Amino acid sequence: MLIQVITIAVLGAGIGVSRAQDPPPPPPPQSQTAPQTQTPPASQTQAPVTLPVAAPAAAPAAALPPLTREQIQERRSAIFMMEGSLMKAVMLAAQNTATEIRRVEPNIVMFSAAPVKAHGTYLETYGVFFQVEIPSVIPSVASLVETIARDRMARPNPNPARPAALTGSPSSEALMNPDAHYVESVKQRLIDVMVRLSNSLELRPDEWLTVEARDGSEAPGQLAQPSTMNLRIRGSDLADFFAGRITLEEARKRVDVRAF
Repeated sequence: MLIQVITIAVLGAGIGVSRAQDPPPPPPPQSQTAPQTQTPPASQTQAPVTLPVAAPAAAPAAALPPLTREQIQERRSAIFMMEGSLMKAVMLAAQNTATEIRRVEPNIVMFSAAPVKAHGTYLETYGVFFQVEIPSVIPSVASLVETIARDRMARPNPNPARPAALTGSPSSEALMNPDAHYVESVKQRLIDVMVRLSNSLELRPDEWLTVEARDGSEAPGQLAQPSTMNLRIRGSDLADFFAGRITLEEARKRVDVRAF
């Protein structure tokens, strides 16, 4: 009996231990739902950003080959011919101013004895450059002419039926400021030669035609720098004129004028 009781006690204890060590039952399965995302209101929605597509870069213009020896020789011949045209343009400008003044003072000498000179040069990758030396108006004579003009305009007209010689006439501009009249005349004459007579130079579109006019009466030891006028125009503008794409007046306006 004692043995059976012990056996039953042991078995009962074993059953209790096994029950105590059994793992707890798994929790009941839960339904898994996808996480809800908040949809922003329509006012906060952003349209897709479209980045601008860069246009393909234009291919650089092919550089023109340098002039051949024959082309350079032809251009030098054209430069020589244009030197003469520029000198004649300056002479005509001086004659124009002198003629206006001699209507009032026939025996007056307006200009210095410096001769008119012109020298042209072909500069590779730039174009053609001309330097023109012009005779200047003698300052003392210019001052005298201006004084005479003011005195004559201040005098009463003895013949009211005949208008005064200076009032409203082209001569009045030359007499009141001979130097300015001369400079303007030189500028217009040189521009006319540059536009009309430069076709023989056969300038390329990216080349320049430049004419620099300066006082040719510079004396040794002179302190003041002689006045200089720089005129230039692109070969493309001259090509437009010679092809009839722009008028003479438009071509003249494209000449860049600078004074120093």
